[in-house]
Amino acid sequence: MVKIAKYFTLAAVSIALISVYVKDMRWLGGFAVSSSWVAINFLLYVALFDVITSEKNSRKISVLLILKFPVLYLIGFFIIASKMFPAGSIFTGIILTSAVGIGVKLWPSRT
Repeated sequence: MVKIAKYFTLAAVSIALISVYVKDMRWLGGFAVSSSWVAINFLLYVALFDVITSEKNSRKISVLLILKFPVLYLIGFFIIASKMFPAGSIFTGIILTSAVGIGVKLWPSRT
């Protein structure tokens, strides 16, 4: 859980830094929404991996699969299809948050 806390902290800091330079609230909203989507997707992936490798509880696996694929991906489709946010802000949010998440997950933990 410490790595996940670092992940959210780094994502929040990146959103704050970008908000300093961006004055368009639609752009900032797109960045925040796509960053949140990536964070939720990442957390569901980690939870699904943990349940599959350790518990093998078929009910939990089913719930996580339903949340991750149909529900979360439909939400992602509607975020993009709504054109409420500029495509660049969504793309930037996805790339930066993914990079932070992958970096935190792969960062060697200190013991």
